[in-house]
Amino acid sequence: MKKLLLLLLLWLPLVVLAQDYVPDTTKIEAVTLINGHIIRGKIVEYKPLESLKIQQSNGTVTQVAWDQIVVIKKEKQQPKSAFTTTFGDDKGPRKGFRAMVDAGYGFFIGDNRYSDVISQYCDHFELNAAVGYQLYPFLFLGAGAGYHGYKKDINGKQFTMIPIFGDVRVDFLRSGFTPFVDFRMGYSIGDGPYRCEGEHLFMCPAIGGRIVLHDRIALNIKFGATFQKVAVSSMSFQGDKTMRTLTILGGIEF
Repeated sequence: MKKLLLLLLLWLPLVVLAQDYVPDTTKIEAVTLINGHIIRGKIVEYKPLESLKIQQSNGTVTQVAWDQIVVIKKEKQQPKSAFTTTFGDDKGPRKGFRAMVDAGYGFFIGDNRYSDVISQYCDHFELNAAVGYQLYPFLFLGAGAGYHGYKKDINGKQFTMIPIFGDVRVDFLRSGFTPFVDFRMGYSIGDGPYRCEGEHLFMCPAIGGRIVLHDRIALNIKFGATFQKVAVSSMSFQGDKTMRTLTILGGIEF
C-alpha cells in the first residue's frame, strides 16, 4: 500500500504537467531536467508521459525521457546576437577552464631581408600552450608560454626565445565554426640573434577560426603577426630592433 502511494505521488506531477503542457512552436521552450541541466529550443515531437524531442538553436535535436523532466517553461524568442551573455546548448566555448596548444611557423615580414640588420634571423618554428578561464560566451582570459626556435644567430648557431604571455581571446559566434580574434603579449627569455642583454617584449595579435570536433574539443587555425623585440650590437647599429613575422598556427583546445 505504501509503495502504491509513493508511486502515485511521484507520477501525479508528471501527469499534471502532461495535461497542462501544450507545445508552442512560436516560442522557445526551456526544459529543466532533474540533473539541473536546461535545454532550450523548439519542441518538434511531443509524447505525453513518454518523451519529447527539442531542436536547439544550432540544429541539434535532443530526445528527453519524460521522467527526466522537472518543468517546461515557455520563453520569448530573443534576436540572435554574436555577443550573447548566457551559455546555451550550442557549440560555442563553454564557461570554465580552457586549455589551448598550437604550433606553427613564422616568416619574415618586410622587403629588406638581406640589408636589414635583424630580418635574416626572423624565420622560426614555434610551439605555444595557454590555459585560462572562459568568463563569458565570447571572452577568454588566460596565460601561457611558448618555445620559439630560430634558424641561426650571428654566428650561424640556432637560438631560442621563450615567451611568457597573457592571452585575451574574443569568439564572435556560438556555432560549429567560430571566427575569433586573439591577442598575446608578454616578455621573452633568451638572448636573441646577437646574444645581447636588453628588452625582450613579445606581442602577437591574430585572427582565426574555431572548428568544433567533439564536445569541448575544437581545432583552431589562426594567422598572426609576431613582434619580438631584441637587443642588437653590431658595427652598424647599437640598440633595440623588432623581429617581425607573419605566423601561421594550428592547434587543439580542450
